[in-house]
Amino acid sequence: MGKPTLVHAAPLTPVLALKPFQKWGIDFVGPIDPPSRCRSNRYILVCTDYFTKWIEAKALKTDRAIDVAKFLYEQIITRFGCPLEIEETNTNPLVSAASVIAVGLTVGLASIGPGVGQGTAAGQAVEGIARQPEAEGKIRGTLLLSLAFMEALTIYGLVVALALLFANPLV
Repeated sequence: MGKPTLVHAAPLTPVLALKPFQKWGIDFVGPIDPPSRCRSNRYILVCTDYFTKWIEAKALKTDRAIDVAKFLYEQIITRFGCPLEIEETNTNPLVSAASVIAVGLTVGLASIGPGVGQGTAAGQAVEGIARQPEAEGKIRGTLLLSLAFMEALTIYGLVVALALLFANPLV
């Protein structure tokens, strides 16, 4: 065995959250091998509120976008209200579900560095479609957002889209 390689940590940057449940961090843990015995869950979806450090987590069988949308609706939006910002660290399955940005959310995408636990900010913020006060713009945004929740146009995608469009004070 050779010597371990020294990897310098990425610089820390402050995260500003002005109110509870305004900004959430979301990430997947997994795949976990071997999966759980009773339900065959291989992933854990974890959401953390930046202000209160409140954690919501759920074990899942897959890492599909529809599972993320369902979790966001059932565990975050209905209980704590519509978040203004969602920050992700793992972009694979979350990007399509996090196309929630079409309603005014800002999604910060970050990449994971080569070292274990060494995160480096990608410095890329994704902005959604322009906000329009007319109903036509809201309907178009709702349809785009529902499609972004992917795989099939499900009731969860539509409900999340409507909740975010009409409950978000920035729209």
